[in-house]
Amino acid sequence: MRRKTWQYATTLPAEKLSQIQNPLIKPERYVEHAYNPVHRRYEYDPAGELSRTLDKLRGEVTYEYEANGRL
Repeated sequence: MRRKTWQYATTLPAEKLSQIQNPLIKPERYVEHAYNPVHRRYEYDPAGELSRTLDKLRGEVTYEYEANGRL
């Protein structure tokens, strides 16, 4: 049994999704800003492994990996 990991939330064509439909709506209202309390930033090391997360709730969390690749 396979697990569903994602699903499309809309059936609109790409050109509709990439254009502002209502010119009265300001897109900057919906942009995620660094001061947003739910904002989270991920940083990765050169090997592509997660090395650090930053968010307003938990602050900075750093990750180190052992030689065998364990977190």
